[in-house]
Amino acid sequence: MLKFKDLDDRQCITHTVKHLPCGNQISKGELALATSKLPELHNPDNEEATTLDTIIKLLICANHRKSQTGGQLDALMRKYRSELLEFAKTRELQSFTSYRPWRQSTRVSVKEKLGVVIKENESRTGSVYGYTWDVVPGLIKIGYAKDTTCGRIKQWCKCNPGATQVFSVTFDFPHRMEELIHRQLADKRQELKCNLEACPSTYHNEWFSCSVEETEQILQQWKTISEEEPLYDLEQRGTYWVLEESTARLSDELRYDRKEPA
Repeated sequence: MLKFKDLDDRQCITHTVKHLPCGNQISKGELALATSKLPELHNPDNEEATTLDTIIKLLICANHRKSQTGGQLDALMRKYRSELLEFAKTRELQSFTSYRPWRQSTRVSVKEKLGVVIKENESRTGSVYGYTWDVVPGLIKIGYAKDTTCGRIKQWCKCNPGATQVFSVTFDFPHRMEELIHRQLADKRQELKCNLEACPSTYHNEWFSCSVEETEQILQQWKTISEEEPLYDLEQRGTYWVLEESTARLSDELRYDRKEPA
């Protein structure tokens, strides 16, 4: 991880109005993301000032990040520019997070989950969303939200600072749709280690080694099917449909048979 004088204890690099060290800590995730962006300072295709601005903002606590003016940020960039450039050039950057294949021994297939009646407390409307994080290229987080996705993404950014939402698709019973998609991609599912001290989870297991394009295609397949005729009875919450074959990964075209809900 990034180590230089002002950040040995992940201290915010700003000072109070009395010119005393801020004292607040930045998160491990913010420090880690700042570290991951350091090599960009020596990339001729990137604008140094823009990269420095991103890194500096990550090294500031949440309170000061809201109050810093353009002039104050420029002063911090001038103060730390040389040190950041030197660190990026001479130090070996260490990985600050890790992930591993999902360690779930018992897995329910898409077909099995599709046939389960939806619980009464599960939301009738909402969205399935996806976001990516520069820290773990090649992975995508797939979740659901009862209302708008903004609140969920904001919550997750505490664990994954700088995460970017890449899609959001509305569905009836979004939690069930999320579960179906998770099972469809079960062979690609990963557990990502969390560096946020306040987070109760050591690993988050809704990450998938899947491209944004492939994930969007799968969501659109489900969206198309559910728009042709509802997957579930809105009152009884039982399914109208059964897949012809039980598989954790669906083919390019989903196949289904009509049946009456039990």
